[in-house]
Amino acid sequence: MTRRLSITAPATAQQTFVLAAGIVRIGRHPDSHIRLPGKAVSTRHARITVDEQHCTLHDCASTNGTRVNGQPVQQHALRSGDVIEIAAFRLEYHAGDEDEDAFAKTQMLSAAELERALQAEIRQRRSSSSNPGGARLRHTGGARAGQTLLLDKTLTTLGKPSGALAAVTRRTDGFYIVHVGALSTHRARVNGQAIDARARKLLPGDQIEVADLHLIFEAE
Repeated sequence: MTRRLSITAPATAQQTFVLAAGIVRIGRHPDSHIRLPGKAVSTRHARITVDEQHCTLHDCASTNGTRVNGQPVQQHALRSGDVIEIAAFRLEYHAGDEDEDAFAKTQMLSAAELERALQAEIRQRRSSSSNPGGARLRHTGGARAGQTLLLDKTLTTLGKPSGALAAVTRRTDGFYIVHVGALSTHRARVNGQAIDARARKLLPGDQIEVADLHLIFEAE
């Protein structure tokens, strides 16, 4: 089984790492296996211990903390689809058979290139609105029918941890939705089809169901 960690944000810093058995160090230090530049990232921010059966994330007493699926963690057993947040970076963990074609197309960046990509992302955010396309989710049923949720964050979570849970991520080419956590019978659906840990691009008019939420994706 192949375990991978993919940087999905900032959008200009996307790349994928294959996690080998042992300890994978994440941080700002030059000898980190996954080096994330930026003052908000601690020198020794986090580590992942990898064995044949499990991958476990540990926060290394970082200054700004580590989150998984929006929740702060000190230690967390990673499951396919988990989204790790470290400062401005979002990293998605996937376990399973490797998609060789997709991996072959992955852009591998050096630490210096990552730093430039992060700075470019910051400049882009400062020079434009956080959601120039006005993308949003509109509730179509229940007590919140008609209300809208503006997709002005890099990552927006939907649902509850106790039931179906999904995340909508903003990338340079649009918005994507992905199932978060262990796959079960309570997966979120798009246009009636259950989604999984593979990101699915949203198109205007897509109907989304997450637990008791019924929404429609809208974009100008």
